Amino acid sequence: MWTKLRGRAEWALHIDHLKPNGGREYQPILTTNPFDVSTYRLQPTTAYSLGGTSKRHGAIMALTAAEESRVLARWPGTPAQRLQSYNFPDRYVRHHAYRLKLHPITTATGRGDATFRLTG
Repeated sequence: MWTKLRGRAEWALHIDHLKPNGGREYQPILTTNPFDVSTYRLQPTTAYSLGGTSKRHGAIMALTAAEESRVLARWPGTPAQRLQSYNFPDRYVRHHAYRLKLHPITTATGRGDATFRLTG
């Protein structure tokens, strides 16, 4: 799950992290540019707090045309971009059936489900 940090020019990618005691939690990876993996830096779990309740599994939501218009009006000129895998450079983050997948993009699979517009 991506979040824009309020009042900062940074984004956080929250990943599932297994604790030594077997529990799970989110752990943020911070960046000033989500499209440049060389800027990613892992935050130690002692450097942040997400509050006392468990936070798990962000989601992709479909927007109606009216909702999309409001988002684009709020963040004008936000480019639609693809998120490329660092480990597998031939693959991109795609969304399908409300799930994220890491998959190659071909003419047959199209590009629409691999295009994201990051907003803060």
